[in-house]
Amino acid sequence: MRRSLLPILFFFCPLIALGQYSWTESFFPTGADSLILLSREFIVPESESLVLDSTIHLRRDDDYVVNYRYGEILLGSSVVNNTLRDGRPHRLDVFYQSYPMKLKRHYSLQRLDVRTDSAGKKEQVIVPSGPAFSVDDFFGDELQKSGSIFRGFSVGSNRDVSLNSGFRMQLAGKLSQDVDLVAALTDENSPIQPEGTTQTLQEVDKVFVELRHPTFGATLGDFNVAVRESQGGEFARVFRKLQGAQGQARSSGIFGSQWSGEVTVTGAAARGKYHTMTFQGREGNQGPYRLAGQNGERAIIIIAGTERVYLDGETMARGEILDYTIDYAAAEVTFMSRRLITNASRIIVDFEYTDRNYERNYAAATVQAGLLNEKIRINALVIQESDDPDAPVDVTLDDRARSILAQSGDDRFKASQSGVAFAGADSATGAGRGQYVRRDTTIGGKPYALFHYAPGDPNAFYTVRFSFVDQMPADSAGYVRIGLGQFVFAGVGRGNYLPIQFIPIPRLARVVDLNAAAQISQSLSVSGEYAVSQNDQNRLSAIDRHQSGQAVKLTARYREQEVAIGSAKLGELDASFSERYVDRKFVSLDRANEVEFGRKWNFDALPVGDEEIREASLLYRPTQAISVSAAYGSLERIGSFYATRTQGEAGLSDSSIAEIHYTIEDIKSTDDFLGRRSSWLRQRGKAERDIG
Repeated sequence: MRRSLLPILFFFCPLIALGQYSWTESFFPTGADSLILLSREFIVPESESLVLDSTIHLRRDDDYVVNYRYGEILLGSSVVNNTLRDGRPHRLDVFYQSYPMKLKRHYSLQRLDVRTDSAGKKEQVIVPSGPAFSVDDFFGDELQKSGSIFRGFSVGSNRDVSLNSGFRMQLAGKLSQDVDLVAALTDENSPIQPEGTTQTLQEVDKVFVELRHPTFGATLGDFNVAVRESQGGEFARVFRKLQGAQGQARSSGIFGSQWSGEVTVTGAAARGKYHTMTFQGREGNQGPYRLAGQNGERAIIIIAGTERVYLDGETMARGEILDYTIDYAAAEVTFMSRRLITNASRIIVDFEYTDRNYERNYAAATVQAGLLNEKIRINALVIQESDDPDAPVDVTLDDRARSILAQSGDDRFKASQSGVAFAGADSATGAGRGQYVRRDTTIGGKPYALFHYAPGDPNAFYTVRFSFVDQMPADSAGYVRIGLGQFVFAGVGRGNYLPIQFIPIPRLARVVDLNAAAQISQSLSVSGEYAVSQNDQNRLSAIDRHQSGQAVKLTARYREQEVAIGSAKLGELDASFSERYVDRKFVSLDRANEVEFGRKWNFDALPVGDEEIREASLLYRPTQAISVSAAYGSLERIGSFYATRTQGEAGLSDSSIAEIHYTIEDIKSTDDFLGRRSSWLRQRGKAERDIG
């Protein structure tokens, strides 16, 4: 998609208006002087205030007129005749604001100059007029500027002459005393993904303008949005790469009270959609490991810089000399030798990807408020992500396809068309013009039409397009791929390909979240969160529309940094309790659980159901070097799964002795869905000491 520079440059107009300076100047006019020349030009209209002799406020148009462009004030005759000509000295204070521009009154390449020669004769000569127009004239000299521009042409024996041009500029610095500007502008079209082999990505196609001020901020172009737990709680955390606009407004001391607040509004096109994959490593295989979309799609592109890779619960760092590299175009992750992969390695990858089906929109509004000097914090968020069914990208959405989607509801297999097309026979030879031969048969008393790959066969009258499915329906005739364009029948309910073509379904997801935290006393704090989600799996169908779910979490924490009985100091005490309820229809936009949530509660996959979690913990630290803690928790998928978890931990951190840590966990679970019970005892210990 080609992005023009003009909308970005147009954004600078309000930036200049925001970058205003305030000035105060004093003059001592007399009755013979009615024109006041200010030291600055480009005065902000109606920002001036004139005070005569510290008491008389002059009125605009009645007592004076202003030329805002050139910074000139003309005093009226009533002020000059009645006040300034009384023989006494007078002082005039002028308060005003001006734009940070230093434009000259005239610009020219050459000017006419009068010179006198040695004989005293005067002559007129044309000389260069001096420095030309500079960006500093417009934005001031406190901006750091860099960039490049090129022009060229291409010519060849099999092509016409074409002109090439490119422009890129970076700006950073102060637009005024309180306004900072960071911008990267370009008119180039560079859809090239950066290589995922370094820790820092150099994205050459990133175009943005960012404006920062103590009370406001704005970003236009390409930017990242990160709603962390401190703002979005546990159910509305979001990390996205966007292309659009975001604005913030913040204030403190609202209505003269101890309130503070901040409002953020975002409207943008999402670069991709979020997905997470969990898989086991293969013994001795460092990769590449292929990533897939939400429905097992292989033809996806990972959005650069959006991946979060975890190995055995530990966050990995990208880079050839670090933990892993990633090929964004091929959607493949490869681990470096410093992280050996075995069949016991647990790999989790969170990422954003694009499948080029529909334009994807992102809209959000967040409000943060602090009360009583931040003792109470309240956050409210509304976030929505949606596919635009009226803006397909690589999808042909005709009336027939829309009708199929309208009748399919949330069933992906109903939202499909047959991949079989009759190619007919060659008129000259009579041989089939397709690649597949159709054979009708009966399996288990049910008729099936099976297709056999046989290009060149006289009966090869069909061309067949197959689609990958991550879970084969039990009554479908499945196929496996054995070569490029070659598929063979695998059996009923087997294989991972079907002779159908899926129609991409436009979806919508929305989360409304309200969370608050209060510091009741110096030691006691409480917090609560309530979230509601709406999940529309098919925006073009009225069947099974807008499945709503809700989630609630309550937490209380007591932390006493210095427990004392009388004059005896007993150390530090930290106790907490939390309860969380998530109903079966709640869907978060990003990761809401811990990375190794399943390992923590001893399950591979949970059946669908309402979920309730209770956890309590206690930490006692008699000294800074010694700590002892205990925790207990329970998880229940109502009617199907129940687990309890008990944990104990002890630690010693003393550089003069050693550093010792020991943890023991006991997890017991009952899975009524699978009809099994399990008990898992985990222990982990570490001891180390520096020598020398």
